[in-house]
Amino acid sequence: MASSLFWAACLFAIPHVMAGGQVPSTSRLVLTQSSVKPLIQGPPQYVAEIVSPDYSRDSCCSTRVGGRSLWVCRDSAAYGGMGITFQSTAGWSNLNADGTPAVQNGQLVVTPKNTEAFYPPADNQCKSGSPSGFCSTGRWPIWPDSPPLPVTGLDGSVTLYTWIREVHFPDSDKLGTDSGDFPAISLYRSVYTGAPGDTLPTTTLFKQDFYPANSVPFGQYGWVLGPDGYAYLYGQGRFGTMVARVLQGSIEDRGAYTYWVGGQWVSTPPGPGAESFTAIIPNAGNGQQGTFYYSSYYNIYIWIGQDLPGLIGSPNMVYMTAPRPEGPWTFSTFLMAFPSGGPDFRGQYSFQAHPGMSENEGNGRDIYVSETVDLGSGYKNYLYKIQFQTL
Repeated sequence: MASSLFWAACLFAIPHVMAGGQVPSTSRLVLTQSSVKPLIQGPPQYVAEIVSPDYSRDSCCSTRVGGRSLWVCRDSAAYGGMGITFQSTAGWSNLNADGTPAVQNGQLVVTPKNTEAFYPPADNQCKSGSPSGFCSTGRWPIWPDSPPLPVTGLDGSVTLYTWIREVHFPDSDKLGTDSGDFPAISLYRSVYTGAPGDTLPTTTLFKQDFYPANSVPFGQYGWVLGPDGYAYLYGQGRFGTMVARVLQGSIEDRGAYTYWVGGQWVSTPPGPGAESFTAIIPNAGNGQQGTFYYSSYYNIYIWIGQDLPGLIGSPNMVYMTAPRPEGPWTFSTFLMAFPSGGPDFRGQYSFQAHPGMSENEGNGRDIYVSETVDLGSGYKNYLYKIQFQTL
């Protein structure tokens, strides 16, 4: 990496529960705690609305690439159009000389106008159908659950990786899926070569079924590029979070991955069920939407995300910290409450942090965070700044 920031991913996930709605017992888990947690200094500051001149975009995440913020988003609809235009889009926003977001007139503008879906479908995912993912067999929504993970080459180019669930909705008018609790995962590869203007990275499907069905989807729940040269990839099993690691230059090689199981790194991946309780990392996220990142200023790993309960049930953002990627992680602490309401308000979600536009690229004393608001007729995305106390 060219800088000392190692930022991670936002996620859109629902925690798994047992039959009857019961959360599995954690009596077999060691709930140890880290004592390191930065304190909040003052109230959160509203910064801007994140806007696109051409689209209403849902659930956007950002990664810093080439001195700008690269955003990837889910369903995007053209203003004045009828329904969803693309199932995924991407765009750039600018940064000031000090690395902060370049806000003008209360807006952080994301461009350019997309002409195709950013993440292309596989042959069996409505490839010949609509770019919104609809076809005669239902819908294949190729939705990013985290921003692309960047790996910088010696020539300055950046290869970015995104893990995306292979989800199928047989009835395109409903969100019921026939893909199971743990669908297969595709790995996408995007390449940025420093092209001028608003040229987006070229994205290809590196490998469909990179993780087969009924596997823990490492990287899809979040990731951190550590100062030790490893990429730490978080995935949700049925009963909690697990983590894998791989050297940052070997992400495409699944044989190079190791997994934190029973207090050590092993070469055999854990399964998603109760058989892998010793791989669960308590408090490494709460199963809700959020972002992992590393702060060299505080020398800790941080998860920031939506509080329980539910996907759109809480306006509260919380955070947890750990001295190492595998923990121990602290219990959640209240960070801020996003405002809500209005006549067309349907919910707020996609709570995420943006270390790439924060002080020293996430290694300072502040963090930018955002939310998505569903207004029925479209989506709004709002950016805030949170200040932590100086050591």
